[in-house]
Amino acid sequence: MKITETVHAIKHPFRLALGEGQYAERSVYSYLLAGDRICLIDTGVSSTSLVLQGYLEEIGRSPDEISLVLITHSHPDHIGGCKAIKRISPASFGAHAAEKPWIEDVERQYRERPILTSLSWSKARFLWIWN
Repeated sequence: MKITETVHAIKHPFRLALGEGQYAERSVYSYLLAGDRICLIDTGVSSTSLVLQGYLEEIGRSPDEISLVLITHSHPDHIGGCKAIKRISPASFGAHAAEKPWIEDVERQYRERPILTSLSWSKARFLWIWN
């Protein structure tokens, strides 16, 4: 969805398994900041990278224009598409340094089941960048 000429919101629908054949229909958003290059904010779940690719095609852009991916936090519905985006774009990826262990060990999410909290971004001093 085009918000402004340079800001786009992309809705990624997915199903959350609740157990024993029960599911919750959910969605999460990624955001594109589109100028000469593209900055992608969050990547959605692993199964939604085709949604992003389709939207890029729809607006006349391509994944090879993504130069930076910023991850707001390391929950699976925000980092799940990182591998797919890494395969199809030259982007560098960035996240707060405190998120590094969670990003590097996605299974940790399932083992420890963190409580959703907000990070005080005003106190953030380091940005972890990887290629």
